[in-house]
Amino acid sequence: KGDSDFWSSSVWPDVRSYSQVLVKSLEMVLRNYKQDAMRDGFEHWGVKNPLYDGKHFELFYHTLPQGRFIFIHRHILDVARSYKARKWLNSEQDCTEMVRQWGRNMFYMLSCRSNERILMIRYDQMLANPEEHAQRLEAFVGVEGIDRSIFGRKINTFTGAGEAGYSATQYVEPEELSAQQVEIISRMANDLLKRWDYHPVGPIATSPMVVRPQPVRTAPAAGSIRA
Repeated sequence: KGDSDFWSSSVWPDVRSYSQVLVKSLEMVLRNYKQDAMRDGFEHWGVKNPLYDGKHFELFYHTLPQGRFIFIHRHILDVARSYKARKWLNSEQDCTEMVRQWGRNMFYMLSCRSNERILMIRYDQMLANPEEHAQRLEAFVGVEGIDRSIFGRKINTFTGAGEAGYSATQYVEPEELSAQQVEIISRMANDLLKRWDYHPVGPIATSPMVVRPQPVRTAPAAGSIRA
C-alpha cells in the first residue's frame, strides 16, 4: 500500500518521526552520563573534545540548551612545538595544515567571545594564575572545590614508545621548530595572532591571512554574537 509511483535516489522513513527517535536516543545518552556521574559522587558531568570543526560544536550547542562550554586556546608556537613532539609535523604540508586548522578554530572562537554560555581561557594565563582561573571555572560552571593540584600536572600523551610520540610518563617535552616551520607559521598566522593579542612570530607578515573559513552560525543565550 502507499504511493510508490515515483523515483528517488534514496528512500527513508518519515524524517519527522526519525528525528524524534534521534532526540529521544540522545536524551537517553545524556541521562546515562548523569547517572554515571552521580554514581561516582559527582553532581555535574562534562566531556573534553578537540575543536575540529565549528559545525560539530554547534550541534552540541543547540542540542544542549542548558550546556556550558569552555574553549581553551594557545599561541600557535606552543601548539606547533607540542605537535612536533608528538611526531605530527613531518613535512612542510603537515605544518601548513596544522596552522590552517588552528586558524579555523581561532577564527571560529572570535565569533563566540560575547556568548554568555561560552568561557574563553588562554592556556598560558591559566597556568600563570591557576587560582584565579579555578575560581572563574567554578563560577561559570556552578561547581565548587576544583582540585588546584591539577594545574601542576603534565600529561600530554599516551603511555608508549618515544619514537611514536608517546612516553613512559605520559609527558613529552615540546620540541624546537625549524627555521622553515617558523617561517610558515609567521607567514600564515601573524595577522590572527594580533587579533587575539598574542605576540607575533618573527617579522610581522605582510601577506594576507591564508586561513579563510566560512562565517559560522551559533545562537547566543542572550543578545547577539559579535567578533
